[in-house]
Amino acid sequence: EADYIEAYENLARCYYNAAGTEQNFNEAFKYFKLAADDANSAVCMHTIGFMYQNGQGTEANLFKAMQCYLDAGKNGVAWSMNAMGMIYYQGLGGKVNLAEAAKWFSKAASAGDDTAKSNLEQLLAQNTELIPAKDCGDDDYDIKYVARQNISAFTKFLFNEFDKQAGSGIY
Repeated sequence: EADYIEAYENLARCYYNAAGTEQNFNEAFKYFKLAADDANSAVCMHTIGFMYQNGQGTEANLFKAMQCYLDAGKNGVAWSMNAMGMIYYQGLGGKVNLAEAAKWFSKAASAGDDTAKSNLEQLLAQNTELIPAKDCGDDDYDIKYVARQNISAFTKFLFNEFDKQAGSGIY
C-alpha cells in the first residue's frame, strides 16, 4: 500500500507541474487527495489547501484551504503555518488580524521557514501596535504577541468546525 501512496503523490506532482504529461489540476487534486487521505501526508494536505485557496482542480474555498493548512501545520508543515499568517495579514475571508498573522508567522519561523521569518520581521517593523511579549534573540521566534485586537470570531468558528470535522474525511 505504501507504494501506491507514493505513486499517487508522484502522479499528482506530474499532473500539477506538467512533468511528462499535460498540466491537469483536476487530476493533480484527485491524486494529492488520495495520497493525503490514505497516508495522512501533511505535505500533500498543504498542497490541497493551496489548490483550494487558488481554485486549482477544485472550486476555490478558503474555509477548506484553511482547514487543510491547519491540519498540515499541526503536523509540522511550516509552509502551512506561513500560509495561515498570510491569510490573516491580507484579511482574506474576513478582516485583517495582525495579531493572528504574527502568531502564525512566528510558528512558521520557529519551524524553519525563512519566508515566514521575513514576513514576521516586516510585519513587526510596519505595525508598532504589535509588541513582543518578551525579548528574544534573532533565532527565537517562538513568542506570543500583545495586540489591540482579539482573536476573531471567525478563527474561533474555524477551530471549532475543524475539531468537529477532524477524522470525518471532510476536506
